[in-house]
Amino acid sequence: MPLSLRNFSVRSGRGAASLKEAQADANAYLRDRDRDGSSSIGIGRHLLWQQLKTWRQADQLLPAPQRKYHTLSQEDFSSHCEQTGGVSSPAALPRFLHNKGVVFYSPDHFYDRIILDQY
Repeated sequence: MPLSLRNFSVRSGRGAASLKEAQADANAYLRDRDRDGSSSIGIGRHLLWQQLKTWRQADQLLPAPQRKYHTLSQEDFSSHCEQTGGVSSPAALPRFLHNKGVVFYSPDHFYDRIILDQY
């Protein structure tokens, strides 16, 4: 029988073991999905991620003075998010991309710019 709220009582603690087991199962499921690479991000985030990688790869073929995509301002980044569509939180995306190693972003540094050229 699936766990439901009526199977757990905060007052008496009835069903606490089942609830903890269900939470552990859910956590394991989410960890396994992420490890297998099947967890997903939104299509907008994915498309923007791919665009940033494409720009960076194209720039790496050029001498440093000719590169176009060293950094992006917040305004330019937001504009790209809007053009791409499907990005629910443009303000949170730079931190996500930083944590994934796609860009360098630290709001307290580089005048809040997003660093694409990390080489």
